[in-house]
Amino acid sequence: MHEIFLYCLFSQLGAAEKFIQQTNMTNSTELQYFNLMLDLGEVDYAADISQLDLKYYRWQHHTMCDMTYMSTSGTGFGNLAATCGESFIDKVRLNAKVTEINYEDIDNTIISYTQDGVDKKVAARTVLVTVSLGVLKANTINFVPTLPEWKLEVIDKTGFGAMNKIMMQWDNNDALVWPYEQTWFELITPDDESSGRWTTFFNPTQFKGGVPTLVGWVGGDEAWEMEEQTNEEVLDDAMKNLKAIFPTIRKPDRVVVTRWGKEENILGTYSYKVSEVLIL
Repeated sequence: MHEIFLYCLFSQLGAAEKFIQQTNMTNSTELQYFNLMLDLGEVDYAADISQLDLKYYRWQHHTMCDMTYMSTSGTGFGNLAATCGESFIDKVRLNAKVTEINYEDIDNTIISYTQDGVDKKVAARTVLVTVSLGVLKANTINFVPTLPEWKLEVIDKTGFGAMNKIMMQWDNNDALVWPYEQTWFELITPDDESSGRWTTFFNPTQFKGGVPTLVGWVGGDEAWEMEEQTNEEVLDDAMKNLKAIFPTIRKPDRVVVTRWGKEENILGTYSYKVSEVLIL
């Protein structure tokens, strides 16, 4: 097997094809393994392989670095954020959507927003905008005056991709048919129309007090496409691959599916470096 798989892969499709040709990779198992590595890259970067820049692409095997998979036991990230914001929670406006930021007067910025269907305004000396890149790309907030050209260029030329998950939980411990302490499972699949969908699974069972739990990951174009599926269709796709790894696994008792691309206040997952022209 080509050791380069463990460190860095050619991310653009043209470079990947060139790599296959140069290494004379014809073995079916090697080709399928190469396909899995590309799938992992799409999950890591939340982008399709053809959109990634070769110079910035790096895939690192899960066993090559230490990771902390959970926040403080019994706390959770949501409760942690609530604790940090407790001192000024009375100033937080929920169900409020900003529609315009007028900063013509630098000492008196006017923020227009809608809260529970009612249009409102508030004045401030300083405004910190922390919306996602997806929201900025969608132009859902009107800036007056228009943002500087250099900022618009950065927003336009930085990619914002999708990475989604299916979280599955089983009620009974006898449903655990996979290794308890192995945190990741990856499935090598043929290069066909279903390639790249649900080939990576995270196993947080040991971090959840032994409750059988698996989380499937999908990224890039496949992540956008699965958002058009029903939860049952997504589960069927994930279970098909899980059964290939663990033939006796049964359907989970609880399923949660993310669709970050459809979340109007996010419109994606995270950013990536947009591909540049590559001359081979």
